[in-house]
Amino acid sequence: MKTAWLFPGQGSQSVGMGRDVLDGSAAAREVFTRADAALAGSWEGGGSLSRLVLEGPEEALTLTANLQPALVATSCAILAAIREQVPDAPQPALAAGHSLGEYSALVASGALSLEDALRLVRARGRSMQEAVPPGTGAMSAIMGIDRERLEAHEPTVLRNLFIGRRPVDPLDPQALRNLFIDVHTIPELVPRCSIPCTRLDIVTVRSA
Repeated sequence: MKTAWLFPGQGSQSVGMGRDVLDGSAAAREVFTRADAALAGSWEGGGSLSRLVLEGPEEALTLTANLQPALVATSCAILAAIREQVPDAPQPALAAGHSLGEYSALVASGALSLEDALRLVRARGRSMQEAVPPGTGAMSAIMGIDRERLEAHEPTVLRNLFIGRRPVDPLDPQALRNLFIDVHTIPELVPRCSIPCTRLDIVTVRSA
């Protein structure tokens, strides 16, 4: 049987995440020591990544520019703890991640150092936050439908949720701003779908 390591993306965060792992693992604590050093000087008021993760406040943690390095560091700390406590665990056949989790997977595979990954996602998060300021994006989730029915209804879904919007240059910040639906319009748009669709609570996402 082959093993795969899978890492979560943005939206899986909470203040205090990883505290139990850090309390019980020197290897996990070392990850956060390295993370704090890698991002030293990039926090207002002389704070640190580890303090933000463990103490919050939530409003600061969930900002995309802060959240992305926080999740990567936490994922890598948990992996370090597993490797420390289960040294004979089988090596994975692959590592993968959902969205932001791909950076944790790259660290796990050895393709990126922890420090390089953290600096990258800090810059990535800042760029995303500048392109779509907090509170101006939203998400919807399609629930309880098989793939065939979804594909049959896809044009209707896209037309109802993204009225009048066209493909844009992902490197053009103004085009990205124009693409996102204002969060206040989601309750009006979702009921127009002809398949089950619900609004997601994005309070802890801050940028779509």
